[in-house]
Amino acid sequence: MGLGAIASMLLSIPVNSGAFIDLRSSLIAISGLFGGPVAAIATMAKRAPFRYLQAEPEQSAASPASC
Repeated sequence: MGLGAIASMLLSIPVNSGAFIDLRSSLIAISGLFGGPVAAIATMAKRAPFRYLQAEPEQSAASPASC
């Protein structure tokens, strides 16, 4: 599911400057539904570094747009 979340982030749809629509949250929810909290945390741990690297340089890591 972590790789699916990364693929979802790669296929995101830009809405306006800095905002995207993707399905990564739904993949994390499905992972938690079938595998429990450990699977959901593992999925988030796989996609978090990719999202951090995908952020624009001027964005702070703690900004709401980076989550």
